[in-house]
Amino acid sequence: MASTKNSEPGLYWTPKGGNNHEAMFASCHNYTSVTKDKETGKVSKTTILIDMGQNEDPKDFADGVYQKVVPALTDCLAIPGQPEPEEPAAAIFLTHSHSDHIDAIFEYVQMGVELPPIYGTEYTINALRAEFIKRQIPVPEGLEMKTVEAGDTIEIGNMKVEALAASHSIPGCLSFKLSNEEVSAFHSGDTKSDQTSSLGDGRGVSLDAYRAMEGVDFAVWDGAMANRSGHSTSEAGAKEEYKKIFEDKANEGKQIIVAMPAAHSQRLASVIAAAAEAGKHVIINGGATMEINYVALGDNGYDLQEKYPDITIATAGSDEAQKIKPEDCITITTGIYGEKNSPFVKKLQGLDDSFVLRDDAVIVSPAVGKAVSEREKIEDLLDGYIEKDPDHRSGMKIITAETVKGIGSSGHAQHDDFFQDLLPALKAKVNVPTHVGSAKKAERFMQELRDAGYGTLSEYPRNGYTVQVTKQGCQIVAKEEVKWIGAKYSKKKDKDGNDVLDKQLSWSVEDDHGFSTGDFRQDNARKKIKEWQQKNSQGNNQDKGNNQNNVNSSIIKDIKRDGR
Repeated sequence: MASTKNSEPGLYWTPKGGNNHEAMFASCHNYTSVTKDKETGKVSKTTILIDMGQNEDPKDFADGVYQKVVPALTDCLAIPGQPEPEEPAAAIFLTHSHSDHIDAIFEYVQMGVELPPIYGTEYTINALRAEFIKRQIPVPEGLEMKTVEAGDTIEIGNMKVEALAASHSIPGCLSFKLSNEEVSAFHSGDTKSDQTSSLGDGRGVSLDAYRAMEGVDFAVWDGAMANRSGHSTSEAGAKEEYKKIFEDKANEGKQIIVAMPAAHSQRLASVIAAAAEAGKHVIINGGATMEINYVALGDNGYDLQEKYPDITIATAGSDEAQKIKPEDCITITTGIYGEKNSPFVKKLQGLDDSFVLRDDAVIVSPAVGKAVSEREKIEDLLDGYIEKDPDHRSGMKIITAETVKGIGSSGHAQHDDFFQDLLPALKAKVNVPTHVGSAKKAERFMQELRDAGYGTLSEYPRNGYTVQVTKQGCQIVAKEEVKWIGAKYSKKKDKDGNDVLDKQLSWSVEDDHGFSTGDFRQDNARKKIKEWQQKNSQGNNQDKGNNQNNVNSSIIKDIKRDGR
């Protein structure tokens, strides 16, 4: 990265993943601190990584030949068969335990790479250990996993790393302030400005802590939902809205089903809190992942049954669940995105009748509508289910965040989170987005920053760009193509007969394939030309030249037709 070429004191940030062209996946960030001894002139460098995530849609990368795709960290990790890194990473800091932020760790361990110490909250480290067990990957004997909590400061070489509480859709989330004797930087991780928590751990964002850091030189913000108007829903607000729905006389005596993403443990806790206050029992019937996440809350000190002893919280199929009438409980499930393993989705598709769904059911979903999120499928699935038997099922209704905005479930900051809360509290000199749905949205956010008088860069820093942070300001000093590691896996059948990934078979270092730049079509064109050249390496040179011109012309037409 640029820090190995430029020894000017300061901080250097290089996104290795997460600043993609059309996706926010594979979050991974390289930070290098450079200092110079004033007496001896000796230069000192310390490199850390923040997050090591995976590409959640590997089928969109390199023609989908790999089952797993993660950033290739050849510049800071000793990877077998690759040159030794000039600046090896001294530590890995994790913002939270979602797969697009931690799953590269499992790939590197299977590759035989010795990782530096990993820092995360107790919840994140426990989730990491549990995932090793679930995947049947032995934890390397020398791998250190260390707990860090909000308020802690860790010194790594010439860099200080201060942990701050972040508010996301699961517990144990952190932001980080990085500093050396010259400058400072802030990395938000996935967060919103919510200062509340359904888990009673006081782990919402502290704007006072932001104010205490006023004037950091550079800030990297989670921009996943920056384009959405308004504030992201607070957990305290969501609990009250769900409680109103549960106590509404119009819903009395009816079955109430709450759908949500399986990973949103904070929202799961909010719904259970609302059910307890409304005097409703709870049945969790969202599939294995949701049940695992509920159990994980208890294992990490958030025992919701102990907190709400006046209600029963049961998992589907248990003896306790069998004793509860549908109208006396809140059924919490998945399916907002049409997840194929969701018991609710299987019921709506006619694939599984074990999910209890009454003809008067009230379905409550944080869906914000297709105009905002193309991924949502729950309303279409429900409409299809009702149309198959309208005489009996027309009494069903769905309540969404389009009509009751307080049940929206994003774990990310929205427009007002930024411009009314986070940005005014931190007052960073320069602000840039990461983890954004597209480069176009990132550029729009940067323009909004300029319009509001906040400092930003002249262009969106894509994967492989390096930003230099010094006392004189911030600038992009390098633009290098990032590499990726693609891994191929064997498969096995799960208990439901579905194909799931089993063991890592092989891996290789791949070029970017346009993933960071958006040049998918051009990249495919180059590959086709190369394949033609290899195929026609024998024969008349003149004929080859004429044929290649025809191939090139055809591909160029395809590119223009596709708008690239």
